[in-house]
Amino acid sequence: MRYVRSSGRLSRTLMSCYSMVRMIALFRDVSPSVFFCSAFAPLPERTPESPQVKTQLLLPLIVTQALSAFNSNQLRAALLILVSFRGLNAFGLSAATTVGLSTIAVVAPYFLLSIPAGRISDRFSKTMVLRGCKAFELVIFAVAGLGLYTQNAPLLLLCLFMAGIEAALMGPAKMGILPELVGPEKLVPANAWMGFTNSAAILFGMISGNLLVTGNVPMEIIALTAMAIAAFGFAASLFIPVTSAKAPQLSMRPGAVAFDFAMAFSWLRRVPLAIAPILGISWFWFQGTVNTTLI
Repeated sequence: MRYVRSSGRLSRTLMSCYSMVRMIALFRDVSPSVFFCSAFAPLPERTPESPQVKTQLLLPLIVTQALSAFNSNQLRAALLILVSFRGLNAFGLSAATTVGLSTIAVVAPYFLLSIPAGRISDRFSKTMVLRGCKAFELVIFAVAGLGLYTQNAPLLLLCLFMAGIEAALMGPAKMGILPELVGPEKLVPANAWMGFTNSAAILFGMISGNLLVTGNVPMEIIALTAMAIAAFGFAASLFIPVTSAKAPQLSMRPGAVAFDFAMAFSWLRRVPLAIAPILGISWFWFQGTVNTTLI
């Protein structure tokens, strides 16, 4: 019996060790046997085509999109605090109405431009689209800096709307470029990193905007900080590898863009399994936008 118990403990220990090796191997994207054997082999020389080097190409894109999300949400949070607690208003409207307008200014561009933005990302180089959006962001936050300094609520609402346009145009480009940067073998972790850094940037941007205004930081300092972040984000976009246009023959006529809307709904009817994930992620962002506004 003692021998049987010892054998059982030994087998469980070996299975635990194998499970650990298997988990590490899956993280390294190799089979457990290959990982175990390669643990005692010399490290292979990294080539420009190796997945490890490809993953490094993702960093400028992550920094670019995270700084955009941080900056726009910092601006929105600062505006909400100014309206709710400092008496700032737009067009003589109440604080609640102005806060509602800020939400519409952020959300409306996604609804109107996401599908046309996909056509733009296919028609032109996704790298060039991203850099163009970041250049537009420089203009947005130069104007937003003036709005913060003068505490001009209508101007800040306009800047929020323009920041929403930038984010809507960036969306298809920043996600569509992933397979071109990292390849299919690293696409899932690349998507995970993009989602994580985007959500973290939104959270920290909201926190930063609240702290800066409630901490009585001078408006000119807040404005200069936002412009500096926009400039740093543009600089990061210059390090994103240049990609070629996937469909340069695509038309940008209004009729072709309207056709994309019809095709999107037609595709959903043919692939009903995609409806649930789309509704789920839409509900997630809807709840996040509403709850942050109410808070």
